[in-house]
Amino acid sequence: MILGVAVPHENVTWFATKVTNTSIDKKTLVPPKTGKEINNKQLKEEILKATSTHGDYSIVELKGLVL
Repeated sequence: MILGVAVPHENVTWFATKVTNTSIDKKTLVPPKTGKEINNKQLKEEILKATSTHGDYSIVELKGLVL
């Protein structure tokens, strides 16, 4: 279990402050009914297309999505 993540070159650090053991109803964990399956290459293309108008800040956004 990862309880902390540090990204020094971005000056970002996250640490868990609380861990709880809760049960999740299996009825709430259902796959979406709409949408389409895509592979990693298609996902990358979609993300780049969605962030193409964000300029230089899109790299920072992509890093956030990858984490």
